Amino acid sequence: MSFTVNREIGAADDLTICLAQGGLGNLNASRIELKIGGHIEFSGIIDELSISESRSGELTVIYARSTAGILLDNEAKPADYNNADSALIVQNHIAPFGIDCICDDDGEYTDISIFKGVSHWQVIKSFCDKCYGKEPYVNEEGKVVLCEKDSDETLYFCNSGGIPYSSAIVNSKYYKLISSVHTKALGRAEYDIEHTNELAKELGIIRTRYADGEQSGNDAGIRMIESGNESSLEVRITVPSFVHCTLNCRCAVKLNSGRRYESLRCVKVKLSLSRNGFETAVVLSGIMEGRE
Repeated sequence: MSFTVNREIGAADDLTICLAQGGLGNLNASRIELKIGGHIEFSGIIDELSISESRSGELTVIYARSTAGILLDNEAKPADYNNADSALIVQNHIAPFGIDCICDDDGEYTDISIFKGVSHWQVIKSFCDKCYGKEPYVNEEGKVVLCEKDSDETLYFCNSGGIPYSSAIVNSKYYKLISSVHTKALGRAEYDIEHTNELAKELGIIRTRYADGEQSGNDAGIRMIESGNESSLEVRITVPSFVHCTLNCRCAVKLNSGRRYESLRCVKVKLSLSRNGFETAVVLSGIMEGRE
């Protein structure tokens, strides 16, 4: 009857689907997969199954999360890793749950301490933050993506010659920009390494941070600045139809006004089906422009 899928980088995706009873039989499963137009759009675990009766008949509602839910629900064994690489992370924190992984790195490694009460997903996020400066995510097929190569394909949203949209919102997030980061190098007592942000300087923004290199690496300052810049521009697009859009894919937008936004990344996807048909809503992230 209806469904809603929410996918987001750095979080467990979720699915809510409503089914009119008929032909389901005795539903007894813990996994679920949703496929639209030949594309898998959701793969995960069922958290709750609700069956209700009324004069209109019987209704089944399924609430599910992506496979990241498994990694969130299970605690990791406390340990100290020296020079942990992606192979170790996959072996100890992903593969034991029967989950596949995508990792196209160049052999990065780091030290990680796992304390009691920390989930497997927190370990994975900590590793990706230190090695890649990015959050991991679970794709629509249920695979954990640690680090991936850029795709050559770009989704182009435009009402003339592209994917037609019904509404668009552009947000310039000045608060995301960090002007400078002072870092304390390994074995040093002073925060004597400074990284500055030209974009923040150009816009007259002052926002200073401090990073401990012993905990986050000597390039933590650069990563903090880049992360803020890359999320300073947000474009929200709503399409009155189904669009297969993968997380982190490259996107471009041309508005009816003629303004163009290039080099965007998809960070959120919402797919829904109701009486009014399909709708796809995406949140795209990029670097805002400086002063002209």
